[in-house]
Amino acid sequence: MGRHISHVFVFASVCFFVWFCGFAKAQASPIQAGAGSIIDTCASTNQQTGQSQNQTRPSGRKSERQRIPKLERNRQERILIVKSPAYEKQKEQGLERRLKTAEEKLYALTPPRGPGKRQIKEEEKLIESTEAVLKKHRVECFLKCEYVREVESETKYIGRGRGSDDREKKVGEKIRYQITKVIRNKKAIDAEKKKYGWKAYVTDVSKERLDFINVVKSYRKQYRVERIFNRLKSRLNIAPFYVKREDQIKGITHLLMIGVRVITLVEFVVRRSLARSDEKLLGLHLGNPKKAMSNPTCEKILSAFSKITLTIICTGDSVIRHLTPLSQLQYEIINHLGFDASIYENLEFFQSQ
Repeated sequence: MGRHISHVFVFASVCFFVWFCGFAKAQASPIQAGAGSIIDTCASTNQQTGQSQNQTRPSGRKSERQRIPKLERNRQERILIVKSPAYEKQKEQGLERRLKTAEEKLYALTPPRGPGKRQIKEEEKLIESTEAVLKKHRVECFLKCEYVREVESETKYIGRGRGSDDREKKVGEKIRYQITKVIRNKKAIDAEKKKYGWKAYVTDVSKERLDFINVVKSYRKQYRVERIFNRLKSRLNIAPFYVKREDQIKGITHLLMIGVRVITLVEFVVRRSLARSDEKLLGLHLGNPKKAMSNPTCEKILSAFSKITLTIICTGDSVIRHLTPLSQLQYEIINHLGFDASIYENLEFFQSQ
């Protein structure tokens, strides 16, 4: 009798859990201190009311003030207007790419006559096609087309037979529309570029506790927080909950929060190790195994262990166990995580008894 058990994360789960417990224990003091600092900041923000000097506004609507707690009602927000030259340049380059692509596609709508070159014979169709191109590339207000109507006359004899001066003739017309010029609306483009690079940041922390530079730096880390919530919703499937009691909801939420912390921690440690050693991992990308990655996600790291299997074969009184050997990529990941490969090799040794 034989049994073949496939474990997607048979090794990764055990190692990550052991490592996470040790890491959390070693880092307990800094984590607790950080949490305390956050609580102090929030408490001080509620107490320091009405101290912002410029560009502040109270939160909450006037019609609902009688239902808002006093500390919440008196909280003030600062609005910071920032212009980033790098962001401005990025937006301008993106606009220029859209304009060039739209111009090329507009000229391609009316190619010169030739075999296989489909011509536009109706003005309504030409207008519809040009509007579709402009809308697709979001340059409706920046480009304008000039086109002409070309008519080619052709005389044919009516009926069969050879032509003669006495035979009846008819004159046919071949009509096509040709885009002759694509004009850029320079005034509208310049007005659009003036909007680029500007951002508005809002905070309810006073200037004494968080100055202008630190507000911008904090907002630059915003994507990291949003990515955690994205993982909770898309990777760990935090919703919907098919439970009835409130304690069950709290328990599952706490469990998934631990899971997302482990995922974030694993990703951070591997990326930090790769950056320090100036190395890259090969083989994580399924579509391109030769692609090297210096900033792999935790999902990619875990997928490298998806082929690990434990095979158990029972023959009479004896039991044979076999655990998949580690690949070179898996050895490298274990090394960058700070583990020793012996924890896996010893596991294989004990399974073979």
